[in-house]
Amino acid sequence: MTPLVRTNRHRSVRLRVAGALAGCGGLLVLSACLAPAAGAEITSTAQAQIANAAFLATAVPPGPAAGVCLVDTGVDANPDTSHVVARLAVEGDIGTDDDATKHGTSMAMLMGAGRNGFGMVGLFPAVRVVSVRATGGGSAAITVGGVVNAIRRCSEAAPGRGLRVIELALALGGVLGAEQTAQVAEVIAIARTTGLNVVAAAGNNAGGPVGNPASQPGVLSVGGSAAHGERCAGSAAGAALQAPGCGLDEADPATGNAFGATSGTSQASALVAAALAALRSWRPELSVMEAEQGLIDSARTAPGGRLIDIAAAFRRLGLGAVVDANRPAAPAPAAGLGTSLTPQARLPRPRVRVRATRAPQGVIVFARNRPRGALMVVSAGAVDAKGRLRQVARRALRSGLVALRVTEWDELRVHFRDPTDARLMGPVTVLAHPPHRSPS
Repeated sequence: MTPLVRTNRHRSVRLRVAGALAGCGGLLVLSACLAPAAGAEITSTAQAQIANAAFLATAVPPGPAAGVCLVDTGVDANPDTSHVVARLAVEGDIGTDDDATKHGTSMAMLMGAGRNGFGMVGLFPAVRVVSVRATGGGSAAITVGGVVNAIRRCSEAAPGRGLRVIELALALGGVLGAEQTAQVAEVIAIARTTGLNVVAAAGNNAGGPVGNPASQPGVLSVGGSAAHGERCAGSAAGAALQAPGCGLDEADPATGNAFGATSGTSQASALVAAALAALRSWRPELSVMEAEQGLIDSARTAPGGRLIDIAAAFRRLGLGAVVDANRPAAPAPAAGLGTSLTPQARLPRPRVRVRATRAPQGVIVFARNRPRGALMVVSAGAVDAKGRLRQVARRALRSGLVALRVTEWDELRVHFRDPTDARLMGPVTVLAHPPHRSPS
């Protein structure tokens, strides 16, 4: 039995940001500023911007949207999973999420969460998802047999559900035997003959080879890419396509509260699956190969590989009008912004000082040279038990003072950003291992 190697979100739960922080104007109101606040819906996610897919948030297909069959740990019901039209399971009749981290629920949210005031907006809110829980036998582990049976269920459900994509948000550990390889190859071949793209996470093995089932013939393997196109540190190398896979925006499936940042090739593959469903919603006549090739041929050349560009894929396939009709409105300039910031402006490196707080535990960062109207973006990182630096908090405010609620940190990063042009970011000031720890 080959168990699942989770392509998880690498969350540092003990250091999770407790809630969104309200802006504050001075130290006298610091306690109120650091008090937990209700989480606001993330309407413009980092992954949508990196993948050049913001237009999909409001795009409505001319007919029924193509469906994605999500093979994972199941999906729980919450406001951001209303696009899940069926919850199936390879064992039993109830396909709810049996994973402690709610991995399958999070993948469904990433693909298609709607704008409803809860959690986040997914990449393609019009998508329909059929969830097939691949776990069984009283265990949350996913085996080769579970994957094979789940793919079969997807193929069987495809005609009646309008499915066009199978998403395997998982990687199997170890080497498949000859019999297992043959079983996987058979169900993938059947799926493609049925007209289904099969997408799989390349695996989180820090530069190692693409894992199974992503490495199997007929599967579109997806690795994780950072904002500037370099391969995410935890992602496998050599995938056919890269998609946003680290520094992503996600929300807690139970509360809707935003996480500071998450990562994983599961997320990257889920985004590609949603992109394929979007393409095949407007161009239902596309074959499996034509849809995949449309994404690959239009991808941007980047240090980590070919990075998905969904708007470019739409234009390549004659759907530029969809992109143009759903361009997000440019944000209005902030009061007093004037012309001090333009897309050509050179934002300075922040000159900052840091102060820890006792009640509640946290940190405040002051910038002495913030340009008028610029956002100040502060992120905190902590080294986990395996020696890896993980982002545990992030906050962006149009202010020279930003407060974060964290219990401890090993690195602070600060930069300025033009709010009228998200791509314009100034140099980063890094405070590595600062002598500031929240007092105990």
